[in-house]
Amino acid sequence: MENENKKPENLQQAESGEITPADSASLSPAPAREPVVFSPFDWLAVVLGVALGVLWFRVFSLESLIAVPGLGTTAFVLGALAAECIYLRGKLRPTRAGLFLVICTVLLAVAAGLFPDYSVRMIDLMLLACLTPASALALTGRDFPALAVSVIPETARLFVPNLFRHFLKPFQALRRREKGRNGFWIVILTLLLMVPVLAVILSLLAGADQVFESMLGDVGRFIKETILRGRFLWDWFKAAVLGLMLFSFLYSLARPAPEKESLPKSEAAPLPCLPYIAALAALNVIYAVFAVIQFVFLFGGAETAAMQGGFAQYARQGFFQLAAVAGINLGAALLCAAPSGKGKKAVNVLVYVLIGLTAVILISALYRMCLYIGVYGLSLLRCGTLVIMAWIAVALIAVAVRTARPGFRVFPVFVCAFLVLWLAMNYVNIDAVIARYNEAAYRRGDIAEFDRDYIRDLGPDKAQNDSAAWPDKVLFPRA
Repeated sequence: MENENKKPENLQQAESGEITPADSASLSPAPAREPVVFSPFDWLAVVLGVALGVLWFRVFSLESLIAVPGLGTTAFVLGALAAECIYLRGKLRPTRAGLFLVICTVLLAVAAGLFPDYSVRMIDLMLLACLTPASALALTGRDFPALAVSVIPETARLFVPNLFRHFLKPFQALRRREKGRNGFWIVILTLLLMVPVLAVILSLLAGADQVFESMLGDVGRFIKETILRGRFLWDWFKAAVLGLMLFSFLYSLARPAPEKESLPKSEAAPLPCLPYIAALAALNVIYAVFAVIQFVFLFGGAETAAMQGGFAQYARQGFFQLAAVAGINLGAALLCAAPSGKGKKAVNVLVYVLIGLTAVILISALYRMCLYIGVYGLSLLRCGTLVIMAWIAVALIAVAVRTARPGFRVFPVFVCAFLVLWLAMNYVNIDAVIARYNEAAYRRGDIAEFDRDYIRDLGPDKAQNDSAAWPDKVLFPRA
């Protein structure tokens, strides 16, 4: 009896008001998790994500590896960016660099649907795979490095995890607890209990009316032939999974995760200049000798005609090697911005010499390619090499500015120059340009033979490539 009348010690302390902080902490319930509550726009984001998932599997499939989608790519990229703008509404804060990236993405997506060339469209598709998530992140602002060196790792860091971060949020919103009850499972249980009742009602109604019975039979055949075969369900399951991933990314754009505080970086020790001076001096000596040879033999023309194959073969033989050397020199000039201290001025002077000699190499490569085009005509690969050389020329100018002004950011110039040049190659309708140039050059007698099959394979643009007017002679090399 004594034990029955004895109250627990904590309860006695609670009644008397003598509760210590430790006792109060032991009696307080654990903090409940905040319920996930969706607004109508959050549910709209789920619908938009699933719609994009359906569109993805309609556009991109195993067959698309053979026929790269054009208008489908345009529709998906523009649809994804439009879904973000609809969902985020007033939360878009793009910077100027971010806006430039978005405009380039839109123009590239439109170009993929306008122009039929397979190779160009394949490259467009690969670029859009990188640019689309970067543009989506750039639209939100929040210090996203749209044109910085870190844009690729930052896009991967913010895009890939956020595809799964909020994947289950719609289900958590459906099953949120209200007044201690789980409304989601009550609804599911109610629907399950209704299944036998609905079956009996449908059977009775089918026996009462022949038209209703016929309609019910048609529905049953549709379910049996499409849904129960598995293909229909599997397609929708894939679309739903991808749709929830895209929703998760959209949801994360409106609710970014808090960034962890980074530790202050310690200043790096200055690098010595002497090794850079030695390396640059050696490179400049070699390139100076090469430049002299170019002026004597290639630009001057002395003894070049006597070489095996003539100008065209001589030009083709060295073009790609020279373009590779120009790219290597571009990287070397960038690396030479690292050293500091005594000897830095000497390094800068040698970098300027290297840039000047690289310009000679680039002009030599361009001259060789022009000679080769003059003999064999244009092709898509040759046009692409001209674009690459133009990009290297812009990059060399940016590196020269960086050498004079160490704070100058060269990576945004690299990205902007490449995107502008590639968009220009898309929008000039390069297939029509190649066809018109080769036909005109053949009629002038500049090229010896005309490849009708190659020009016909470029694209179906009959308005600009009038095949009836093409000359009959065929076959010039396509490389």
